[in-house]
Amino acid sequence: PVEDNRYEPLSDDSILDIVDPNDMQFNLSTAYPNPFNPSTSFSIDIPNSGYLTVKVFNVSGQLVEVLTSGFVSTNTYDFTWNASNMATGIYVINAEFNGQSITHNVSLIK
Repeated sequence: PVEDNRYEPLSDDSILDIVDPNDMQFNLSTAYPNPFNPSTSFSIDIPNSGYLTVKVFNVSGQLVEVLTSGFVSTNTYDFTWNASNMATGIYVINAEFNGQSITHNVSLIK
């Protein structure tokens, strides 16, 4: 209750987690599930507008798929890679954004 025009403090349950866009960094989350069959999902945090490319390579370094390539705005983007037509093996997910590059390995097991 409010008494004498004073507010009660918020309980821990009512505190919101507010993310400052200035604190966001380019990030590629860990793919899940991993190992996977036939698809795996991951997200990418984009801190400001720029050019994003997400590619998948096999262990020999050959490009097997481009998941996206284009201009993006500040946001978190979710991706699912369906590898149902790929052979069992280890693949590399590579995300490039404004000169930065992050890679993660994933294992397709059929």
